Amino acid sequence: MIKKARRMLSLVLASVLLLALTPFQAVAAANETGSSSALGNGEHRWTAESTASQPRTITLVGNLQDELGHTAEWDPGALATRMHDEGNGLYTFTGTLPAGTYEYKIAVNGSWDENYGAGGRNGANLVLKLDRQTEVTFYYNDRTHAIADSTWYTAIAKEKQPRLVGTVLPAIGYEGENNGWTPGTSTALLTDDDFDSVYTFTARVPKGSYEYKIVLGNNWNESYPQENARLTVLETTTITFFFNAKTKEVYTDYNPNGSDGVVQKDRLKHNTWDTLYRQPFGAVKAGTKVTLRLAAKKGDLTKADVYVKNATTGTAKVYTMEKVGVLGDDEYWEAAFTPSAPGVYGYKFIAVDAGMKAEYGEDTKEGQWGRAVDKNAELFQLTVYDPNYKTPDWMKEAVVYQIFPDRFFKNKKLD
Repeated sequence: MIKKARRMLSLVLASVLLLALTPFQAVAAANETGSSSALGNGEHRWTAESTASQPRTITLVGNLQDELGHTAEWDPGALATRMHDEGNGLYTFTGTLPAGTYEYKIAVNGSWDENYGAGGRNGANLVLKLDRQTEVTFYYNDRTHAIADSTWYTAIAKEKQPRLVGTVLPAIGYEGENNGWTPGTSTALLTDDDFDSVYTFTARVPKGSYEYKIVLGNNWNESYPQENARLTVLETTTITFFFNAKTKEVYTDYNPNGSDGVVQKDRLKHNTWDTLYRQPFGAVKAGTKVTLRLAAKKGDLTKADVYVKNATTGTAKVYTMEKVGVLGDDEYWEAAFTPSAPGVYGYKFIAVDAGMKAEYGEDTKEGQWGRAVDKNAELFQLTVYDPNYKTPDWMKEAVVYQIFPDRFFKNKKLD
């Protein structure tokens, strides 16, 4: 009877102690004693997955673990292939592998209860093929559960992490000392959570007109676009800023109802070598219909024109463009004209959003893509020739000599 009474008293005291502990302490205490009902309902609701105070361990698992220093394969508890926490949900692991074909996955918290592969949770094994010994970096984002490796994905170096700068920065509370234009004090860092080379940053932006750029690193050695991007927000809105590391494009997902009075110059496009933008390609016969197209951000423009000038005669004309379609996030404006006289023609585009204008014309490379400026854009070239012109017979097999008199300038020192 005394032993039974003591046992009952111990159980009562243990129950009182558990009730006095915090929920997390109660779970810990119950786990030490082997209990499975620490919260009184038969379940552990405060687990490693749901408790922020308990860190998650991320492990690279597969038939590559012994090459990376572990003693076994497909072991989610391996310390040798545990990934490094880079912050903001990003984990990395770098190791050298010999040539071969490997399969791998990502395991969470040292078990197979939560694992990720191709397609997401419990997905198929990912395959890695190496032709030679290679140092490989593996990437995993614990927010998106995206997985990548350095054989096909190249991350921007940590010291060059893209960041937002500009007058928008103080407005969103990510910098308040230098009017937003100091890269070293910006905390609006863009991240590539999906490993698609598109870096993003999302913030609540108040109503107002802003200018901004994306800078790589904490100095001005590399920034995009060439001229400040503009953003006019009609009402306080959550906006995502994008930077494409491959194309260097900078844009947002802001798409207000109605005009914002700003032409997104970095989204204007025209390629003189692509029939999507210009038909026909190359020089054309006089009397041939020429179709020109300009791409812009969907919903951005209220009007577009193309300015065409015959440099031979000096005559010029402006043609009104029509919006003819949408492809992805781009809309296309089109105009057609028929040059009747031979000559060297030039053309440029005039993009309008309400009262704001921008021009798109030739860049310094000549051919293919151009560039957008506020005004006085250079002209793309279009050669129009006479279809009835015939080369004289005497010229067809002639040898032409071209003399450069300046090349024969007398050098007194050598003569």
